Amino acid sequence: MKEKLKSWLLNDQIFYGLIVILVAIISFILGQESIKNDSKTAKPIVQMIEPINLSATIPANKTIETVNKATVDFVENDNKNQFVASKNGKRYYLKSCAGAKRIKPENLISFESRELAEAAGYTKAANCPGL
Repeated sequence: MKEKLKSWLLNDQIFYGLIVILVAIISFILGQESIKNDSKTAKPIVQMIEPINLSATIPANKTIETVNKATVDFVENDNKNQFVASKNGKRYYLKSCAGAKRIKPENLISFESRELAEAAGYTKAANCPGL
């Protein structure tokens, strides 16, 4: 019996296989124990806080209808004119095109029709669908 055990231990494949299996079992058991111990002392990662009230208040002497007149003029002007161009550019766009949205407000020129835009020396933009 002693000789048989000695021959098994001397066989490298069986010996190293047993060592790997024992290390895996011991590691698994230690890992499970560490989780059990941590759960007793673990603190939550996220702490709940009270909701923040973000309601806006308007001073008594101000109203929502108080708006900058230049803003109102621009909006009214925008409704009449379908075509826009830049002072520094050579193309005109529909006001809904992406190119029109990139024009700075200080460089924006509005036209009521294509004919007026072309009469001012602008050509239609190729990347604006619907022109």
